[in-house]
Amino acid sequence: MELTIAEIVNLALFAGLEVDIRGVVDDEMESEITIIPCPAEGIKDEDGVVQKYSGSVAYFSDYPDEGWMPLGEGI
Repeated sequence: MELTIAEIVNLALFAGLEVDIRGVVDDEMESEITIIPCPAEGIKDEDGVVQKYSGSVAYFSDYPDEGWMPLGEGI
């Protein structure tokens, strides 16, 4: 699944969260985030250690090598 930052903001507002986007440039709102189930082999953290998560992971669609954000609990 791919969502833009604008779509993520709308989702957060729908969930009842307060969102402060002051200072965010319009172009940044169109950046896409990819959300996928955590690969079976896990993902490497910033120290190069493989971590496995029970849920999904997210990353900037245009920059997958720049890092991943776990959305689930570690296993």
